[in-house]
Amino acid sequence: MSISGNSAGNFTATATGAVDIFNISTNNGSITVQTSSGTLTLNGNLTAQAGNVNLVNTNTTSGKIVLGAGSSIETNAFSTVPSLGNVSIVIGKLPAPKTNTSPQANIQANTAGTGAIFYGTNGITGIAPVNTVNATNKIVTFSTAKLPATDIQLDGSVNITAIGCTQNGVDGDDVVVDSAADEAGDDAADVRCMLP
Repeated sequence: MSISGNSAGNFTATATGAVDIFNISTNNGSITVQTSSGTLTLNGNLTAQAGNVNLVNTNTTSGKIVLGAGSSIETNAFSTVPSLGNVSIVIGKLPAPKTNTSPQANIQANTAGTGAIFYGTNGITGIAPVNTVNATNKIVTFSTAKLPATDIQLDGSVNITAIGCTQNGVDGDDVVVDSAADEAGDDAADVRCMLP
């Protein structure tokens, strides 16, 4: 089954076998793709504005999730609401346990503000070249349940970014100033964070 598309609100797809996900975007909602068997594979870009991204394989016996080389996931939740702007890549059910922040091979983890990245009890597998996971005031959660780390795999040059606002209405990107243009973008984000 192949899945792609865009939505003004939430985008939800449910399958019972192998799934190939391509480009999906939302303007004001979450992206949730779930299957009950086979491999769930991302071969494109997922962008959720003001929502979460959930990739779920409920098969805890032989389920797999693969993020293909060069694929990306991004959330932009310009809100202080903790439940928005998070990323979950999970075998089993949501919510997954938030455990294990230990560094993983071939994964560059960057956190800022209240952001955190959890890899699950058995960890996950990163294939070179390095994959990047960013969490700014939001949570990125991986979990293979009781399955081995190889059952969630990032195939190289994967980028996952979860961004949200702090309680004082400041976008976490301000933690690092890369350039004048970067700072201008951060200031624009701050304005969105402070909107009611």
